[in-house]
Amino acid sequence: MSEVLIFAINAVLPVVLFMAFGYVLKIAKLIDRPFTTVANRLCFRVLIPILLFCNIYSLDSIDVIDWTLVLFCVCATLAIFIAGFVFVKLCVKDDKQKGVILQCVFRSNFAIIGLPVAAALCENGGASSAALLSAFTIPLFNVLAVISLSVFIKGDRGEHTIKKTFTNILTNPLIIGVVAGLAALLLRSIFVNNGVKFRLTDATALYTFIVTIGKIASPLSLIVLGAGFSFRAVSGLKKMIIIGTASRILVVPAVVLTAALLIMPDMSSQSYAGMIALFASPVAVTSAIMAKEMGSDEQLAAQLVVWTTIFSIATLFLIAMVFKMIGVF
Repeated sequence: MSEVLIFAINAVLPVVLFMAFGYVLKIAKLIDRPFTTVANRLCFRVLIPILLFCNIYSLDSIDVIDWTLVLFCVCATLAIFIAGFVFVKLCVKDDKQKGVILQCVFRSNFAIIGLPVAAALCENGGASSAALLSAFTIPLFNVLAVISLSVFIKGDRGEHTIKKTFTNILTNPLIIGVVAGLAALLLRSIFVNNGVKFRLTDATALYTFIVTIGKIASPLSLIVLGAGFSFRAVSGLKKMIIIGTASRILVVPAVVLTAALLIMPDMSSQSYAGMIALFASPVAVTSAIMAKEMGSDEQLAAQLVVWTTIFSIATLFLIAMVFKMIGVF
């Protein structure tokens, strides 16, 4: 039991410490809002895309893509979206809150929290598995987010924002990083098949620079996320916060991961690490930004980011323990 406990602590504690460190720096006034704004932009537009590129390029070849895993995760995400849509349609009265709750149900903070969690759960390929899944799920998350935040809001503003958001999807830095990684991986495979010896790793100085830049992404993103926490209670939103938080970090991971164990019991540990990162992470930080842009309840969206992140620390710890106990890791 002690081995299981130590494994779970080692998998989750680094994430907790980085976020706590960011919050302490904010309290000590060593980090302020202008800094977190710039750092967030840097992580989203540059650092995380480079990290995704490096993780994908580190795969042995494009042939190692587990299409069963990809299909399961895409289908599970669509099923969660449909179930969430029915739920908010029937149970959430405020139209401005329906899309926010729906987005919280299906959209995880895969890039910022998921990647480091996957790497910690399975050092041998966890980050690569998560990065590979991001090639398919990040675009899907963005498209479904547009639908969820626009279908319940009426008016010209929604239509204008939909067009703008779809344009943003095509130029999303995370998607660009993933596509660049896949392109480089494919190019390397072509080189191998044609006897060309050159690899990106042969440009030692350049490759070391790229990898080092990518390593900055996770710690800085978590520090900035912790610095952005606001614990001010919003009494009128308590019910919706509880519903959204419970759905994201309890119901969704319990249902999807149980289904995965039943349907694909022989899947590799790195694949399960990728799935845990995808389905058990808190709601994405960008969900609050999109809610504001598309006329939904931005205050509720911001609170869901905070509380799903806080409580996911406990649920990720429990998931890590369970999967270690049953021999997945």
